[in-house]
This record gives sequence, C-alpha cells and structure tokens, in this order.
Amino acid sequence: DIQTGASESTVTFGRPNPIEMQRMVIEAGVSEFTVHDLLNANFQHLTFDGGIGDYTLHLLGKLPFTRHMNVEVGAGSMKMRIAESLPFKVHLDKSFLCSVKIEDARQNDNIYTSSNYSAHRPFIDIRAETGIGSFTIERR
Repeated sequence: DIQTGASESTVTFGRPNPIEMQRMVIEAGVSEFTVHDLLNANFQHLTFDGGIGDYTLHLLGKLPFTRHMNVEVGAGSMKMRIAESLPFKVHLDKSFLCSVKIEDARQNDNIYTSSNYSAHRPFIDIRAETGIGSFTIERR
C-alpha cells in the first residue's frame, strides 16, 4: 500500500517485481502523484483513490495476464500513459464536469476499448470514476 498526503511524490518500479502481488492500493490525497513503470509492480488488482490533485500513471511493462484497476478521482486530473502494444478496456463513470480524452480507442456508451483490445488475450481492465477535472489516456 502507498499513501500520500499533501505532497508531490514520484514512485518508480525500475524492474519487475519477481513476486505476483494480489492487491495493491494507492491513496493519494491532495497531491501531485506520479508512478513510472507501474506494471512492473506485478499486481493483479490495483485500487487508486485520488482526492484533489494531478495524478499520472505510466503503464509500461509486460502484460502476462489481465490486470484490473479501480480508479477514483474526486477533483483533478488523471492521466494514464499506456504503451501502444498493451490493449485496454475502460469503464468510465464521469460527471458532466469532467473532460475525457482517450487516444486509440473506440467508444460504446461509457466503455472505451483500444484498437488492439481482445477479450481473449491479456489486457488492462480499468474501472474509473471521476468528479471534476479530466481523465486522459495517452498512447506511448
């Protein structure tokens, strides 16, 4: 578990965790919070809870199995940078006060899928809820 308060924090997973983590929790309060190479943490399920701030998650690394993420942001911006080779699916529950920009994705109601998404191979499964601010996925 990672918890931050009123701060500016950066976490980097420089190499793959050799042990598979069943659950990972990140709680970022009023902060600017960045995580590099997040897939190297080797989590099965990630819960990210952001209060008010700017959050950036770099989803780079290997994807041997489907990774599940629950992301909740009250007010602020959530930016995810996902490698172009990694497929994703996003279920987005947002308020009308939230702007959305998701690169390389098809939209069907509140579900976005990358152009290389297939339910028959590992993908990043994101369930996101946002209030005021922005939700962005960039392809790298």
